[in-house]
Amino acid sequence: MKRVLLILVLFAVSEMVQAQFLDLGIKSGIQFSNDAGRLSQAEVPVAEAGFNTTFGGYLQMHFNRLSVTPEFLFSSTRFTEQSAFGMDDVHLFKNDRFDLPLVFGYEFFDFLRIEAGPNFYNIRDDEYEKLFRMRNLQKEFTLGAAIDMGKLTLGARMVNDFGDIFQMDANTYQFTLSYDVF
Repeated sequence: MKRVLLILVLFAVSEMVQAQFLDLGIKSGIQFSNDAGRLSQAEVPVAEAGFNTTFGGYLQMHFNRLSVTPEFLFSSTRFTEQSAFGMDDVHLFKNDRFDLPLVFGYEFFDFLRIEAGPNFYNIRDDEYEKLFRMRNLQKEFTLGAAIDMGKLTLGARMVNDFGDIFQMDANTYQFTLSYDVF
């Protein structure tokens, strides 16, 4: 058992030493959700969640063709409540969301990377509530692809609960543009 652990540690260290580079960058984009219940902790039916913007930053560590990318993203969602008769009420519903995805990537070509990993998030429905609380974190799964073009990266992801990642009718889709600052 000790030998296996030692071999794994040596392998991990050798991969870190061979790391080509470390990227620190900013990310911005749009996301679309066709499952408004995931965007809000409140139990209110909504007409549609639609599009909203997201922005944040990331730190990407490259190990040959593998990469590990912790990110922090912020988005603010606004949508209208649906009344009992199917009509849109005048009331606008708003919440803020803070995401902490930990994305593992594999580079198939010099420019195409497939990404997957857990996404931890927190939603603030009340403006007086703190935005980020560790004890309120919930988890999802993210799966997507990224195209690298020098310092710019175009990304597309699908975010859903762990058991429902391939359920196409209840997902959040993210389309982002990233820029490597360092």
